Amino acid sequence: MPDPTGSLSVDQQGPYHWGDTLTFTTTGGKGRGNPMIELALYQDANEDGTVDEDLFGSDLVHVQLHSPDQAFTVGHLESAGVGHGSADWDQPAQGLARLLQYAWKGRQQTITELDRVEIDVIV
Repeated sequence: MPDPTGSLSVDQQGPYHWGDTLTFTTTGGKGRGNPMIELALYQDANEDGTVDEDLFGSDLVHVQLHSPDQAFTVGHLESAGVGHGSADWDQPAQGLARLLQYAWKGRQQTITELDRVEIDVIV
């Protein structure tokens, strides 16, 4: 079976601001798995002068995971502070949207990144 493929694009043109609603267009990512979109936002939360775009790092300030047909609110209040720090809406953020495919095989879950789009959130 070939490796899964897919593409991801943001339906709205930037610049993006805190509170904006984003939707995405995806292709592929179906078949033996479940496509999902992850939107993660990063700021220099630990104030070391760099923004570390690591999902488990200290600069993650916001993350959402939805199916491709759902809308995302950039920095939605219900999920604000989900990361290691809280998003500072008075500061810009670097963002990363990823199209992921979740699948199960032999009682083992796999998550495959199919595509990614970088976004910048401005004040």
